[in-house]
Amino acid sequence: WSLLTGLGFVILCLIYNIEDQALIWYASIVVTSLWGWSLYRQFKYNNIEINKLELWYRKVRLFVYVIFGLWTILFILYYDVRENYIHLIVIFIQIGASVIAASFLFSDKTLFIPTLLILMYPLVIYFMGLGEFYGYFAALYTTLFLGLLLYTSGNSNLLIRQIYYQAQHDALTGLYNRRYFIEYLEQMLYAFNDNNKFAYILLIDLDHFKTINDSLGHNVGDALLIEATNRIKSYCEDTHLIARIGGDEFMIVSYEFEDAEECKVQSNTFANELGN
Repeated sequence: WSLLTGLGFVILCLIYNIEDQALIWYASIVVTSLWGWSLYRQFKYNNIEINKLELWYRKVRLFVYVIFGLWTILFILYYDVRENYIHLIVIFIQIGASVIAASFLFSDKTLFIPTLLILMYPLVIYFMGLGEFYGYFAALYTTLFLGLLLYTSGNSNLLIRQIYYQAQHDALTGLYNRRYFIEYLEQMLYAFNDNNKFAYILLIDLDHFKTINDSLGHNVGDALLIEATNRIKSYCEDTHLIARIGGDEFMIVSYEFEDAEECKVQSNTFANELGN
């Protein structure tokens, strides 16, 4: 979108002989787009470590800020060019970029909120600076439109987060479910094939749980599962991944180790301490 729309604007500027700044700006768009393409090529979800995945996503966020920030720079460069109504075109482009940002970035609040502010606030300032009644009126409506975009994007973000959470978590305990555990394990194994690191996995099974469920009822059984969950979380939630894979079975996955022998020693120590 940025490359095509930007190219169209540059062609328009060439027609009216006001292309100097537009060419420099479009060169920045091309370079930034190539950077975004390289980030896309680097993404390999199944065989990338968690910390490297987080670093990659921070770069993606920076890319989004830069690419949309360049559109605000275009607005700043041409907002006062009245010849051939270029200022109206950049206003329209700025609004269009805001709609695109709200539509595609709603899954992450750290993306769509700053981006919409970067795109829309310059419009508000521009309309206020006109010093005319219609300018104040346009600034008010721009602010309302910004609020509408933030509201709809926020609702979409909340909905997708709820769906994502329900798909990955056990309804009773709030722990990760079997589906997430399997995906996490696959990703970890792919990464370990490349970096030769190690981790341990522990299975916890509650003795006589079926007897408790059958004799005392499912309410008591659920309470027991919640209590077991709380005890496990209080001990290792910050250092391990915890999942309920079904019934009374829990899985605990450690962080990464560089040495296999250290991993074995730590697993035995952790299992004994957790059992006590």
